[in-house]
Amino acid sequence: MATPIGHACAGFVLFLGCTTRRLRTPLFALALVVMAVLPDIDLLYGYAHGTPNAYHHQATHSLTFCLLVSFLAAFVVHKKNRTQLSTTFVFLFAAGASHLLIDAVTLDTSYPYGIMLWWPFDFSYVIAPFTVFLDIHRSSVSSGFFASLMNRHNFVAVAVEVALISLLYGAVRLYAGYAAKSRVVKN
Repeated sequence: MATPIGHACAGFVLFLGCTTRRLRTPLFALALVVMAVLPDIDLLYGYAHGTPNAYHHQATHSLTFCLLVSFLAAFVVHKKNRTQLSTTFVFLFAAGASHLLIDAVTLDTSYPYGIMLWWPFDFSYVIAPFTVFLDIHRSSVSSGFFASLMNRHNFVAVAVEVALISLLYGAVRLYAGYAAKSRVVKN
């Protein structure tokens, strides 16, 4: 599936799109990036047991996981001041959901294909009928896992992820600028 670099870029793009002044802090940028990458924590659990891919794309790649973690993180961030709780939750959830969306449209070459989007209500795997991002070549054993990531194919995959997410950000900024100008002209 996609790389942590692509997921982190998606989280940062969400931060750049945040217009709430109180949330425009380096700490919130970090929170969105972490939330966008967090579902891949299942790789670390597998890595600790000698098979990094064994638990990948299961419970942590679900809407339930994203909802729970986003709620807990928003609650912790706004422990004293609840005024921005709902906005913070929405942005954190969007960052986690971006991970699920990106993985769903990434070429998956290892069975089972896709992610457990509806876990724990449904244990089937979901994947889009089309691919946008390239797969990542990696070892299935911990001893060679990190070394296996350093290959030409993966560097190309990272470049594609960054380029496409940057293009998406540029398109959103262009649209936002056009919409703002349209409102000014109408008033």
